[in-house]
Amino acid sequence: MQKNSKYIQIAEEIKSAISSGRYIEGQRLPSERKLSAEFGVTRVTVRKAIGQLVSSGLVENRQGSGNYVAVRERKACCLKAAELPANSPPAKGRIIRLEMAVVPDISSLLKIPASAKIFLGCRLQLFHNSPVVMERFFLPVSPVMESGSNLNINDLTAFECLLREYRAKAVHNEQSIEAAAAREDEAEYLGIQADTPLLLERKLSFNQPGQPIEYSKNLYPGGRFRFMISSGRQ
Repeated sequence: MQKNSKYIQIAEEIKSAISSGRYIEGQRLPSERKLSAEFGVTRVTVRKAIGQLVSSGLVENRQGSGNYVAVRERKACCLKAAELPANSPPAKGRIIRLEMAVVPDISSLLKIPASAKIFLGCRLQLFHNSPVVMERFFLPVSPVMESGSNLNINDLTAFECLLREYRAKAVHNEQSIEAAAAREDEAEYLGIQADTPLLLERKLSFNQPGQPIEYSKNLYPGGRFRFMISSGRQ
């Protein structure tokens, strides 16, 4: 690859990391020194790549602070799911996975050490026994949870209480919705064909002090779900 195109490749990789959720809106990007070490290039090359992202509006430079993923301007917007008929019975859940693990990329989103354990799970929301949502969620593990004195991941009632407790503390959410294609494992659980179009919703929830308390990724089969959006001026 020509030397003068290296910065373009790096800009594309950072853009891809933003699109995938590795870096979210408002998050500070790694320093030029760290990025130059990660990509094996000079800081000048990294600076050119960042400059291209700044010019495109994807990244913003804050003097004396660093480079941040730009926060897209939003008007007042209300997002509502409209997958179930009015007066329908509540959807039921089916747990697929519950465990504690170290997930450095998610730890970065939750603003906790990369070596810290995360409580992660996956469940299906069912309507008339048909899957309508596949939900993956990631929670910081508290010392009490890690000791096992207040959590049994085989106790689904305790799990539901835990999830409600975390979500009751959320006062602010950052959400995005994008198109995705079903992987084979996702397709099997959702009862669809692999590569079927899906809606992927990413959500990062914050408590009152501004600390992230949950990251979730929800998959909605396109043929079974629709979103209603209303917007206007504040």
